[in-house]
Order: sequence, then C-alpha cells, then structure tokens
Amino acid sequence: MICISEPNDVDTVTVQRSDSDPTTSLDVTWTTATGDFNGYRVVCSSDVDGENDHEIYASNTTTSHTFDGLEAGRLYTVSVYTVSGVDCVEDERVESNAVSENRRTKPNYVYVVVIERSDSDPTTSLDVTWTHTIGDYHGYRVVCSSGVSGEIDQEFSVDCTTTTYTFDGLVQGRLYTVSVYTVSGVDSAEDERVESNAVSENRRTKPYDVDTMTVQRSDNDPTTSLDVTWTHTIGDYHGYRVVCSSGVSGEDDQEFSADYTTTTYTFDGLVQGRLYTVSVYTVSGVDSAEDERVESNAVSENRRTKWYVQVVYLVNMIKNSLPIIQLTTYTFDGLVQGRLYTVSVYTVSGVDSAEDERVESNAVSENRRTIQGRLYTVSVYTVSGVDSVEDERVESNAVSENRRTKPYDVDTMTVQRSDNDPTTSLDVTWTQTIGDYHGYRVVCSSGVSGEDDREFSVDCTTTTYTFDGLVQGRLYTVSVYTVSGVDSAEDERVESNAVSENRRTKPYDVDTMTVQRSDNDPTTSLDVTWTQTIGDYHGYRVVCSSGVSGEDDREFSVDCTTTTYTFDGLVQGRLYTVSVYTVSGVDSAEDERVESNAVSENRRTKPNDVEIVVVERSDDDPTTSLIVTWTEVAGDFHGYRVVCSSGVSGEDDQEFSADYTTTTYTFDGLLQGRLYTVSVYTVSGVDSAEDERVESNAVSENRRTTGGCVLPNFPSNVLCYLGESEASCDDTSVAVSTHLGSSDRFSV
Repeated sequence: MICISEPNDVDTVTVQRSDSDPTTSLDVTWTTATGDFNGYRVVCSSDVDGENDHEIYASNTTTSHTFDGLEAGRLYTVSVYTVSGVDCVEDERVESNAVSENRRTKPNYVYVVVIERSDSDPTTSLDVTWTHTIGDYHGYRVVCSSGVSGEIDQEFSVDCTTTTYTFDGLVQGRLYTVSVYTVSGVDSAEDERVESNAVSENRRTKPYDVDTMTVQRSDNDPTTSLDVTWTHTIGDYHGYRVVCSSGVSGEDDQEFSADYTTTTYTFDGLVQGRLYTVSVYTVSGVDSAEDERVESNAVSENRRTKWYVQVVYLVNMIKNSLPIIQLTTYTFDGLVQGRLYTVSVYTVSGVDSAEDERVESNAVSENRRTIQGRLYTVSVYTVSGVDSVEDERVESNAVSENRRTKPYDVDTMTVQRSDNDPTTSLDVTWTQTIGDYHGYRVVCSSGVSGEDDREFSVDCTTTTYTFDGLVQGRLYTVSVYTVSGVDSAEDERVESNAVSENRRTKPYDVDTMTVQRSDNDPTTSLDVTWTQTIGDYHGYRVVCSSGVSGEDDREFSVDCTTTTYTFDGLVQGRLYTVSVYTVSGVDSAEDERVESNAVSENRRTKPNDVEIVVVERSDDDPTTSLIVTWTEVAGDFHGYRVVCSSGVSGEDDQEFSADYTTTTYTFDGLLQGRLYTVSVYTVSGVDSAEDERVESNAVSENRRTTGGCVLPNFPSNVLCYLGESEASCDDTSVAVSTHLGSSDRFSV
C-alpha cells in the first residue's frame, strides 16, 4: 500500500448569494490547490436540526459550484476540501483541512403590506401591517420615506413576532412610501445581516383642515350670492374643494375646486333668504396608480342669504420661536482644526544688539486637545534605517484606519409641558454643542410596558422638538444625544453621552364632578363626587374654599381609587367653591408632582332655621291683621321669606321677602276669625350662574284672627218667628242669614 501525504488546502473560498435566486441558492468559487490531488469535496451545512448537509465531489479542474434548494434567510457554512487518492486496497483517500466561509441566503420578502391612516390621528400618523414571511428571519426593518428634501426618513427595526407599526410625527397631506424589509442575521464575525427586497406601498396622510373660514353675504348681491374666505392650512396639499349646499329638495349642491393658491370664492345664483351650509375641504394628491386623492374634514359654516347676520370670530395662533445658542471660541486664528497644539508663553527681556542680548524665560505651556466628534485618519508606517551617508531611511506603506472622537454632550437641555396641550405633549429645547457634529438624536421613553420609545433624528441646526401623543400624567425621560458621522465604509456614526431630564405630562382633568348638600347635615356638610380620569395618576386633591376672611381653605388628598369626599364643619348658608385636581407623581429628585386643571363647582350649605317665631293678632285690628316676630339666625344669610297661608280655596297666600336686618312683619287684609299658618324661611344666595338661592326649613305657627259680630240694629240679618202669628217676641227662633268673617259658632 502506498501512503499518500495530506494534500494542500485551497488558498481561498468565496461564497456569494446566487444572482438567479439569492433566497435559495449560493454560488461557491475557490482557487485551485497546489500539488497532486484528485478533486474536491464541497459541503454546505446549516447546523439546523432536520436539514441534511449538501455535499458534492468535483474534479480537480472544477473551481465552482452552486447549491440550490436552500432555506431562505438561513446561515450556511460552505467548506471546500482538497481530496487525494481513492478508497481501495492499493490506495487511500486523504483530505486536506477544510477552508470555509459563512454566508446567509437572502430572506424572503413579506407577501402583503397594508398601510392605513391612523384612527388616532390620520393627519400625522400611518399604521403599517404586514404578513409573516417563510424561511429564517430575525425581524423586520420598516422605513417611511417622503422623498422631500429636509425631511429625514423614519426607520424602525422590530423583532420577528411583530407585524404592525405606527409612524407618528408625519407631515399632514404628504405622500409617503412605506417599505418593509425582512431581516436575517446579525453583524458579527461569524454571521452577516441580510435584508430581503422591499415590499412597498404609497399612502398619503390626511391633509389638515383649514384653520379658519368665513362666509358672508356678497356686497354685490347679498340676496343671491355668498362670499367664502379661508386661511391656508399647514402641511402638503394641492388645492381645496368648496361646496355650497341647502339640503332643499330640487336644489343641487354647488361645488368648486380651487388650486392651493386660492383662498376665496363666490357662490352666485342662490335662493333669496335660504340657509346654506358652505364647507371647505383641503385636498392632497391625485387619483393615480402611484398616488391617491385624500380630503381633510370639512370646515363648515351656515349662512343665509340676505336677512340673517352672524358674527364669526377669527383666532390667530402665535407660534413662539426659541433662540439658537451657538458657542464659538478661538484662542489663535488661522489654525488647522483638529490638530494638537502646544501653546507656550515666554517672558522676554532685552533685544539682540551689540549692547544688549535677548533672553527668554522658561516656557509655561499648555496642550489643547483635538476637536470633539471629528473624523481622523490614523496611519502607522514601519521605518528602517537612518538618514546618513552610509544608510537611508525607508518607510513601509501606511496601514491606516479612520476613527471619530466622541462628540461633545449638549451643554444644557430643558423639557417643558407644551402650551398647546400639556397633557399629551412635551417641548424639548437644548443648546448647540461645540466641535464637529452632524445632528442630534432625541429620545422620549416612559419605561412602561407596551409603550415604545419615541425617537427622532434632527439636523445640526435644530435645537427644539415636540413629542406628541403621550399619555396624560405619565413620567417620561427625554434624552438628547449629539451625533457625529454616518455609517459607511469610510466613516462611523458616534454618539455623545445622553443629556437627560425627567418630566411628567400634565394629568387629565376629572370628567365630571358634583357637589351636593349632605343628607346627614345639609347646613354644615357638602358631599363631593367625581368620575375617575384617564391616563396615569396617583390620586386627587380636593379643596373647599369660601373666600371669606378668617376661614381657611379645607384641603384633602385621596388615593386614586377614591371618588367621593365629605366636607364637614362648614358655616351654615355660606357659598363654597369645591375644586378637584388630578395628581400625578411625587416630589423627588427623579420625579415631580403635577396637578391637572381644577374642575370646580359652587354650592351653598343650607342656611339655619330661625330659632323662634311668634305670631300675634295686631292691636290695631285683631280681626284682619297678624304680627309676626322672629329671632335672628346664625351663619350666612341674605334675608328671610315670610309666608301667611290659610289653605282655603280662593284665598291666595301672602308672601313677603325681608332683608337680613328685619325680624318682624305685619300681614293685613286677612279675613275675620280665619285660621292662618305663618312660616318663616331663612334665605341665602341669589339665583345666578355663580351662585344659588337656598332656603332653610320653615319655622311655622298657627294663629286665628278675631271673629266678626252680628249687629242687632240690622233687621235684615235677624228674622223672628212667633209660632203662627207675629203678636209678640217672647218665644222666638233666631236665624242668622249673613255674617262677617269666618266663624265657627254664633251667639245671640
């Protein structure tokens, strides 16, 4: 038997995804081995359970092969062995070491991508949904691009379980292309990151409504014409659609399409005195395969021709701009940026002359560092020899590498609740940094499960950003990173340390709250009830205030599960303002305590009853007059209501309102001998939007006026009967036919 030495390894192996089908095929090429050998064994292996290795034998003249039928997105190791000899009695088969390279097949693209305008805000948000693909993959990269200069693409990477994403902060009415890429692998020495082809769809955000619009009767003919004027909106738009409709059967709507420069139109030929609804829609896009036509909500106003006038108020919004602070400092002019300089100061005495000499002190020196965030190329040369007659100094080629210094942190940054909507928006402002930088990355994170971080990249001239769509009352950490460089073969992207600040959004007001006088004691207690709010919050602060000097506000803090509270010990008949504040956060170094706006309601406690009521017949005329006297009451009150009632059909109650200084009243014109109920009510407050009129319980007393008498000189009132004759009046029957007043009995 002949012993064959181990053949030489092939020098290089190259594995590429096949041009014909990069998802399931890999092309392998290798260099011809040196020495004696019979051929090559080429193996394609994935290390995935259940998938057999792919193996072929090639002749010694073959240096390439294509493996087909592979799994999309899978990582394969392709190895080439040089083979000498054959397995037989006279010979043996010997292989070289494997020369290997890892390569992933291209992952499959997703099959379906659907883009819709978001229900929460269709003007600035797009919802993307896609189907899972087949094969091996680690996640997806989702990109939203407008192709408009100055607007940075939004890009997000999600894991393999996610099939939906929402892009926020887009421009109203703009056409966006949303692309979904399947991603396999990671960037490492043993693996590579490979993306599928993009599956894309175009979608426009909904254009913004016009800010204000007015409809007026035309000066030329106010009976049949209406003039419409509107302000330009924000975002992208191509024009407007203006509609005039009466809703009357038989009259068609008038409709006009205007370009984006037009902000006025006149509708003629209308019916005199008819009410019309004029609506303005902002229009973006055109109906085509690459675009779509989208309209904003209608901004409408009703106007009648000729006889009706309505005032429309225009609201002008003022947008505050923040100053940009840029720091630039120079010690020497005309220096090369980024170079390391040693600055030295010498004290000099004398001048160079025959009579004098110039002498310098020791140097006092300081080194100044390179500029932060700058890209440097560092090169190393191997040096041989020295410059001399017998020798020469020779350098090798440079071996170089590019590296950026870390950019400088922003100097200061502030996070404030937005004036437009402090409950769901935060305004971030920072100062420009020093050194070289290309922009900033701004991140807003809550750390709450289910809420993704919001992240935006802005250019180097921007020093402010607003995060919208946040949760009310939630604590957010906002971080600003300075960014230098771009990801490329010649450069790298480097970020500074984060400069961060915590800020809570303002909690939401309670939706409804009611204040009622307590059933237990309506004179000194008020019951407060409110509905729970939305968003994040830790509790409520409830305040009861009268605004009366000497009476302190009553204030109580309750937890987030409580929605009712009773204030006791209040003053009878006093007007109180009860306010409920939603509270989020606690006072600490990492958090802040923030309150919502107050939701308030005014309510008076019930005034006290008068203690004593005395009703007497008047000395002047006890038959038709009653005098009422009562004691002053405690607490707050504005007066009294005094009522005299007989309860007899046909006789109206007498009622009198007295001021708080009055404690007596006389009712005149009553009927003789009739029983009356006199009631005194304490009255607090007046009927108005800010106050209410409340009465105490009635304190009552019954009193009868003195009865009327029958006068014997009036024969018309007295009839005498003498048996069967009228001879004498010794035995008489007396009948009273009429009497004065209301009496229970009579005597003759």
